[in-house]
Amino acid sequence: MTSAPALAQAPSGTWTRVAGQDGPFNVSGTKTVRYGAGTQWVSRSMTGNNQWCTTPMFGSDPAPGVANVCEVFVPNTDPSYTWSRVSGQGGTFNIAGTKTVRYGADVRWKQRSMTGNNQWCTDPMFGGDPAPGIANTCEVWTGPAGTAPPPVTVTQPTPLPPVPPHNHGVGLLPSPYTGFSEGSAEVRSTYTGNRAVPNSDGTDVGNFRTVCAPSHMLYDDPLVYPGQPGMAHLHVFFGNAAVTANSTAESIRTTGRSTCRGGILNRSSYWIPALINTQTNRAEVPRTANIYYKTGLAHNETSHAIPRGLRMIAGDMNTSSELPWWLQVAMFECFNTPSMGKFQTIPNCPVGDELIAQIVFPQCWDGVNVTSANHKSHMAYAIRETGRCPSSHPVALPEVAIRAHYAITSANQAVNFKLSSDMYEGPGGHSMHGDFVMGWVEEAMDSFVDNCLNIRMDCKSHLLGDGREIF
Repeated sequence: MTSAPALAQAPSGTWTRVAGQDGPFNVSGTKTVRYGAGTQWVSRSMTGNNQWCTTPMFGSDPAPGVANVCEVFVPNTDPSYTWSRVSGQGGTFNIAGTKTVRYGADVRWKQRSMTGNNQWCTDPMFGGDPAPGIANTCEVWTGPAGTAPPPVTVTQPTPLPPVPPHNHGVGLLPSPYTGFSEGSAEVRSTYTGNRAVPNSDGTDVGNFRTVCAPSHMLYDDPLVYPGQPGMAHLHVFFGNAAVTANSTAESIRTTGRSTCRGGILNRSSYWIPALINTQTNRAEVPRTANIYYKTGLAHNETSHAIPRGLRMIAGDMNTSSELPWWLQVAMFECFNTPSMGKFQTIPNCPVGDELIAQIVFPQCWDGVNVTSANHKSHMAYAIRETGRCPSSHPVALPEVAIRAHYAITSANQAVNFKLSSDMYEGPGGHSMHGDFVMGWVEEAMDSFVDNCLNIRMDCKSHLLGDGREIF
């Protein structure tokens, strides 16, 4: 299998998007189809209906950690008809001289005359979104001197399905797209004999923690917008590196590499809104995330292992102001400057410190449903006054919390931070929220629940409590 030629090197045709990753598509006749993103592609000859835009179909993943697409190569019947791709949506590009640039996908485009460097491939630059719900591209007209591009088509020949209401939020993918981990496809544990130890602060709360690197960022949310790529605000994902809008609880549990300690012992997926530097409108890549599993507020009750298929959401992406203390499940702090305190909005951490963004999930389960319509109603927080689970949600599970770490490298850097979901004026952070999908090998979770949490001991960030360590 060979890499397909880039469009700029193939003026006799155009690449047309036919599907997002894991989506189906049809091929009329026999054509070359490429799979990938950016400048990283693999291609093969395909024909017929019910093809799939997947890594197994093309033999490899050319752009790990990025949502791939499938594009079919359509030769031009007119050799002077030449559009060359210069950028994906949200990217920048340069124009030598003055040229016509079009923005869109398939047969839906907007176009304008442009010149100079540092142009933006965005809706505002072209006066709107010609292809809602699809990742757009920018293409420059490179036909022979004196030839004009054909008239732009702005409607589909057949009606599109209705697009559900959505909120793309703010912020673009980081550029360059670095700092992510492709994860491990192995079980990463070893027997050392080391087991849980008493808590250093003398408390009787059971603790188990793990560390997960960021795997990727997408405008996807498989819980809120299942099967609808690009419909969410920008999220950063930890854990299962294969998660997209098309992922399910079962696919997360059984497939994909993991960026967490333990490798595929823990294919759970954790995601939160991306942190945006409003000066650049680009997302900040977190250094890492610490994932906590604790007995939490319900430490007087026996913890039960999180059931297979459980998914839940904590926090509210629509929050835009301070909450009373008894409703606070998200907070921010400066890791090396605890004297600054904890906040509902993003603090101005000093240079060299790390900003911590934390979201705590409910730990009380109704004992029946692994999800609900809003991915919240089947779960509840423990009662603060008693530390017990409410009668409506009587089963205590480990309290899951995500603590994402962001490096502060310049003075007043955090003053410019907002979350991708912060669709309001004022300090960033109020809309902090998180999503969780259970993907642990159940035997491993059973071990740390029984041998760490339920004996009220500390298993640090690598002990399963039965003598095994994860790495």
